Amino acid sequence: MCITPDSHGDEQILFVADPSLTFDASDPMARMPSQQVAVDPHPDVAAFISVQDQIRALKERFPPSSGPLLLTGADAAAFQRLERSQVRLIREISLRTLRPNDPCVCDSGRRFRKCCQREMLRARQME
Repeated sequence: MCITPDSHGDEQILFVADPSLTFDASDPMARMPSQQVAVDPHPDVAAFISVQDQIRALKERFPPSSGPLLLTGADAAAFQRLERSQVRLIREISLRTLRPNDPCVCDSGRRFRKCCQREMLRARQME
C-alpha cells in the first residue's frame, strides 16, 4: 500500500517485493533500499534512472540525517552536474510524453502549454 500523496492523479502505484534487498536497522549508515525500474524503453528514461542511482550513491557516502546534506569540493561538483542532467532529462521526458492540455509537471494546476512548456522548449534550444 502506498501512502505517499500523488499530485498527478495516479490511482495505482506498483510495488514489487524484492527479497534481495535487505535493511539492517542496527547500522547507523543504513538507508531503506529501493530500486527504480523503467517501464518505458526510451533511452532518456534509462538515463534518468542512472542519474538517480548516481545521486543516491553519492548521498549514501554520508551519514543519514534529517537536515540538508552539505557537500563540498569534488562531491559538490559531481552533485551539481548530476542535478543538471536530471533537470535536462525531466525536461526531455516531459516534452516527449506530455500533451499540451495535460497538467503541468510543476504542480501549478495549470495546463502544461500555459505553464512550463514554452520555457522547456526555450531551454532545449539554448543547449
